[in-house]
Amino acid sequence: MQTRSLLVVYCALLFEGCAASPQSEEPGYVDQAQTSTYSYALALKLNGQCVDVPAASMDNGVQLQRYPCNGTNAQVFTATDRGNGYWELRRQYTNKCIDRDVSGRVQQWDCGGIASAAQGWQLNNVGDGNYEVKNQASGQCLDAWNNLLVGNTCNGTDAQRFRLTSVSNGNAGDCPTYDGYALMKAYDFNGSGAPSDSDWSVLNYPAWTVNDERQCYSNALENVTQSDGVLKLRALYKPGGVSCGNDGRNPRKYTSGRITSQTWYNPGMYGTNAIRIVARARTTARFNYDWPAFWLVGDNWPNHGELDILETVNTNGWNQMSGHAGDHSGVNSWNSRTSYVDWNQFHTWQLDWSRDPAGWANDAVEFSLDGVSQWTKSRWECGSTSEACWPYTTYGQQIVANVAIGGSWPTAEMGQGSNWWAADQDPSTQSFTSGAGNGMDLDWICIYKRN
Repeated sequence: MQTRSLLVVYCALLFEGCAASPQSEEPGYVDQAQTSTYSYALALKLNGQCVDVPAASMDNGVQLQRYPCNGTNAQVFTATDRGNGYWELRRQYTNKCIDRDVSGRVQQWDCGGIASAAQGWQLNNVGDGNYEVKNQASGQCLDAWNNLLVGNTCNGTDAQRFRLTSVSNGNAGDCPTYDGYALMKAYDFNGSGAPSDSDWSVLNYPAWTVNDERQCYSNALENVTQSDGVLKLRALYKPGGVSCGNDGRNPRKYTSGRITSQTWYNPGMYGTNAIRIVARARTTARFNYDWPAFWLVGDNWPNHGELDILETVNTNGWNQMSGHAGDHSGVNSWNSRTSYVDWNQFHTWQLDWSRDPAGWANDAVEFSLDGVSQWTKSRWECGSTSEACWPYTTYGQQIVANVAIGGSWPTAEMGQGSNWWAADQDPSTQSFTSGAGNGMDLDWICIYKRN
């Protein structure tokens, strides 16, 4: 059986969609193919309160309520796949399940397993990151219009809509477990100061060198540092200007951070046909003209490939997943966007990267957000074995995380072409947090290989 941990809380919205499997085109159900354990934040759309066991009671028959979110055990559940699109929602670390009684009350009761249809719940994606939670026995929906939760006829109101977002089970290194996968490498950031130089290189990189970006990448601790159990990449405004590079464009008004893994990854490099890369990350203090990203890249761009797992620009709510190669790069890249992400919250970002030695057409990359598949691209769509179309299973790639300022893509999204706001401009008018800096927090990065 597969399990997931759920924290039912209104922190943010989460998924663009859920499907019965990555290959299925049928909408409506939480992805049955993902086998993992996660903590989640789920939102009651009506008022932002959480599904809660009153007073964290352990008694059978206690009716569930909506209550301000507090992250306690009373609001954490584990979902176990019962098959046929239904899930058991078990209170974490207990044998108590969410149950609907014959009168329609939604209560806590001893878990009865697959035979108990009153404890089976269908999680239907209804769009915009919202979910309908439907009972197997009654066909009614979880409803929180009043303080106490009940089952009611499904009506599409906000009292029957919930949103989810992942929440960490701990600090860095807290890698999820997946059936059929072995943990190969865990990057954690529990230390202090610069990240381990055996794992990461921190770039000192001139501005304008790539994509007309405006920042100077710096290895200063104010730009790249470990603290509070996470790695913090920060873009900072420097009113007095700094010098980097020798292209005559000094002084520059921005510094930022970029790290690159010392290790190269590719499914064929580790005695496996598939690897999974999962990171827990969030962005901070978003503003127009920023460009945070978590991605992989080969040593000869674009011919050796680039895969973008987390990437967005400006204050947009979407995430763009992309693949770049010799015959599709830059503005012509393969890509797909999620509908909305709450960037202030931590999420898990996942890439499944596989090759099929028995048939090249089945080589594929799949992108997931908080354990739910968002987009899949296969080599079959190339129509041939051409490396110009599909370099991803031939060449190794390094993991990169960075926060850029300005550049070709953010300005194009703003409709300004190359005439973006002046590099000298005080960005406070762009909601740039000049003190704490805009940036990215990385909790952990976990690499797996398929058994």
